[in-house]
Amino acid sequence: MADPTKPPNRLKPFRRINNDSFLVAKAPDGLGVACGCHTPDEIPNLEEEFKKFLDEGVLPVPLLQTLDKVTAIVNTISAAILAAVIPLAIALGLESFGLATIAAIAQAVKFVNEIASAINAGIRRFFVLIGKRLSLRAIRVVPQWVPVLRGASSERITQDQIKEIEGVVTRSYGDPIEPPFSQWHTWFNWTVHVQPDDRYLNLLSPADNPPNLDGKEAGEQALARPRSLEVQWDTGALFADRSPFEAGLKNDTDMPSVDGPMTTSSDEWIWPMTGMQVWASGRWVYDCSRTTKSTGADPQMGTMLNPPRAIATATWEAVQFAEHQTADKNKSTKVPAIRFMFFACKRGGYMSYDSLAEGDYEFILDLPPLEQQVTPFPIGATPDVPHNVIVVRPRLLKSRATLEFAGPRAKLLDPIIEEIEPSDPAAKTRQVKITIPKNQLDGADAAGVILSLGWFDPNLERAATVKACRVTFRGLSGRFKVRDNPVAQIRELFAKELDELADDIAARLANLSIFGVRLEDIVIPNPFNPSRTIGQELRDLVQRFVREAIKGLIDTLAEAIGGAISSEEWLVRVGVNGRWQSRYIPNMDKGATALSPPITFELSLGPDDLLFYSAAGVEFNPVGDMMRAAFRSRLLTLKGRPAFTWAQIVNANSTDHRNLVFQYALDVLVGNKTSANPALGVENTQLGVIDPDFSQRNRPPEKSNPLPMAGLAAQALALDFVAPFARAAGQQLVLVENPTQPDYQLTGAVQLSPQR
Repeated sequence: MADPTKPPNRLKPFRRINNDSFLVAKAPDGLGVACGCHTPDEIPNLEEEFKKFLDEGVLPVPLLQTLDKVTAIVNTISAAILAAVIPLAIALGLESFGLATIAAIAQAVKFVNEIASAINAGIRRFFVLIGKRLSLRAIRVVPQWVPVLRGASSERITQDQIKEIEGVVTRSYGDPIEPPFSQWHTWFNWTVHVQPDDRYLNLLSPADNPPNLDGKEAGEQALARPRSLEVQWDTGALFADRSPFEAGLKNDTDMPSVDGPMTTSSDEWIWPMTGMQVWASGRWVYDCSRTTKSTGADPQMGTMLNPPRAIATATWEAVQFAEHQTADKNKSTKVPAIRFMFFACKRGGYMSYDSLAEGDYEFILDLPPLEQQVTPFPIGATPDVPHNVIVVRPRLLKSRATLEFAGPRAKLLDPIIEEIEPSDPAAKTRQVKITIPKNQLDGADAAGVILSLGWFDPNLERAATVKACRVTFRGLSGRFKVRDNPVAQIRELFAKELDELADDIAARLANLSIFGVRLEDIVIPNPFNPSRTIGQELRDLVQRFVREAIKGLIDTLAEAIGGAISSEEWLVRVGVNGRWQSRYIPNMDKGATALSPPITFELSLGPDDLLFYSAAGVEFNPVGDMMRAAFRSRLLTLKGRPAFTWAQIVNANSTDHRNLVFQYALDVLVGNKTSANPALGVENTQLGVIDPDFSQRNRPPEKSNPLPMAGLAAQALALDFVAPFARAAGQQLVLVENPTQPDYQLTGAVQLSPQR
């Protein structure tokens, strides 16, 4: 069998080789239920079942406090309504029944109390309706991931579950919406969407990603690109030091420090961005949370790799090699190079790996162009003696950097590098074979390397073509569209439940009477307003009572999900050429907001290289805030039972599964120790995504993403990018964006200068 080959390609500069055992021979059918996923049809009479679950225990304190607040509001309204009802009751009683004033007042009090009782009963049912809705999501995430291979283990990740993907990144961002429980996550996932190369197409399910777009509005499209596979890695699980998660984050401002090693550590990390080539190895699973249909048998689910075990990517960049270092340590003599990152980690979050490898990992990697075969270097030549020169043959230079993060760093690997000789002896070497030996990975929990390769440049001719690039993003301008108006949010989130609440109260009051007479039958003129009957006036008062009570409920819930109407809480992630940083903005208001400190990247690029940018983030809401709590207080448990392991969640019997679903819904409804008020199931929201588009390179430099270095003089450029508005839509919380609606504007500058 001939050795594997790849054509040189700057946009796809490497290829995984000799990995046939990790390829999928036959595409899956997408039927995740047969593999362990669950659907809402499994729990009929969901509202009744959830109410029964609530009745079996004591309502949690935050929910009781909210009910008490609403009851107090209803009582306040009752007093005001009663003051208006008493004169009408007296007039009605004296006119029709000849009752004493005190008896008429008693009837008025009884009348108003019946209305209040009906409203309070309806509001209690309203919370059951919310729990029912949250249970619909909980059913799909208990469990959220199951192996595609039927009958495969959920106790451990066996070798048959591990598959590989390679292709171009179509989207890369920190996922905003995750189950907030420790069995699922240490911290939020980072999602990398990959358009698979041909060899990997059988990884894809017949159900696209996302399987449906229920809930999207006109003009919106899925954030995911068609026929892409998701690779999701729990960024918190990557840290060897779990103490921040064990203790819980005391302040929102602590979030950037735990937002994953790719954003919190040295800028040596290369983390995939849209348009980059990526390879990953991981557990091949169905995502049970998103299906082709909301009800009915045999829905299809999309496939993904979660958790990954290893990842590789590469960028073109100028690198300082020791062989070019001058006596002046402050002088930069970087030359064009390729930087290749390989990272492997056992820690996956909800499940971990027994080992980092079953064999060697091998790749073909492209090299920077070599413009001359040999380099004459003068050592004292004169016009009379022209032969005093030496000929320096091309020499490949190598440097390695450790992947660092909080806690013990990843073990530094030393890959084997073999130059691939071209078939034409006169041709220049353009590629190498990289081998990551299994024996270097054995025994390590995490291992990796940033491997930089470039050509020796004795006269520093290539170094003279390199530009130093300083990219600074100082602020955001937005919010062009308000997400976090609590009153509007409550009305939007719970529109169906509020409608059902109004209908429920109306049904309870359908036969309301006073003095034993139905209101529509009272035709006695109102002595205070002879143009109307007392019955009409009483009906209007009832409607006013109900409207004000529902308004009081909405205001109470709006207060519970918190914050001033004018602000939002954003965690923003910005990337440049595979480097990423995070910033937390506690009050993202309309207009300009400074990033403190500014997000700054310094890198050097050759004349053939590109500068490119990404940005995304999350707007925090109560369920997302639950992730800040201490690890143990985020465990999903049932009363009197030890915390369920992941395997127990996957394999739970029907009774335990039902109770876990309802406990999940109740916990997400109530919140945890990070919130004084109920979470109400209000999930985080995705911020708009700014991505490079490698198919377009003819825009003005300040709008160009990517920005080619070819032909650019040293200069300062203003950067100005606008993100499309994004959100989570529908019951399945599908991430969508609207290219016609702006979300925020990211502004900054890039300074290009000769390296010094």
